[in-house]
Amino acid sequence: MRTELYNGLTLLIIGMTLVFLFLGILTFVVFLLKKLSQKKEIVISIQANPTSDIQNLERIAVISAALMYLQSRHSSLTNSHSGDNFSVHSKYFNWRQ
Repeated sequence: MRTELYNGLTLLIIGMTLVFLFLGILTFVVFLLKKLSQKKEIVISIQANPTSDIQNLERIAVISAALMYLQSRHSSLTNSHSGDNFSVHSKYFNWRQ
């Protein structure tokens, strides 16, 4: 009976020690990988051309206004299922013959 208890405690201590060592090594490896994978700061300086920036902003504004107009006014582009789209297309296609 004493030898079984002794063998059980020995196995318990060996198992707990191996798990502790494995988790310690795993924590150390994760710490090293975290240190190695930190992002470096990259600084890019671009000379700004004020006239081309204004022209690009004007183009973006015109395109945005056109898209907003189409989205709010043109019923076939808004993906609505109200049934109005069929009446617009029925002028061009005679579906009910």
